Amino acid sequence: MNRFLRYTAAAILGAAGWIAMSHGRGPIAQADTNYSLSSPASKFIVRSLAVTNGFQVIRMDLTTGDACYPSAGKWLKYVDDAPPGPGVYDVQMMPAPDGKTVYLIRTDVSTGRVWYINGTKWIMFTDQ
Repeated sequence: MNRFLRYTAAAILGAAGWIAMSHGRGPIAQADTNYSLSSPASKFIVRSLAVTNGFQVIRMDLTTGDACYPSAGKWLKYVDDAPPGPGVYDVQMMPAPDGKTVYLIRTDVSTGRVWYINGTKWIMFTDQ
């Protein structure tokens, strides 16, 4: 009798589980086929990184590469010798070993051009 009850309970629980799984299933997740490196989904990106004396924040326009940092409630623009021009940009923030400084790297993912920040000025890496 005990074995019969266990088999019955297992069958009922199995059926209930199958029903719950089949009814709770939504549409199958699919990759976004509309995403393109030449047309980013949004215009701006904001990134932040914690450092020992607070945090560092950067806001970047993904289509022009213009980047800003906050100061006294306003966004101040990082300086470029020449405007980077239209492209598809990304920014990386990496903490320095001292824990107080942040390294910023701006990349144009469509051309491969890369800049780093020195103070408040972007410096472009050059090929040798």
